[in-house]
Amino acid sequence: MFEAARDDFLKSNGPVMRLLQIWKVASQQCESYGWEESFTG
Repeated sequence: MFEAARDDFLKSNGPVMRLLQIWKVASQQCESYGWEESFTG
């Protein structure tokens, strides 16, 4: 259910979608660099 709602949201145009894409890429980079471990201790 959440996946379908997310797909519909991503299909819509607007600044929110772009912000979501930027956040997704940033979160993936944080995971690859292991920043989350340093944040959570």
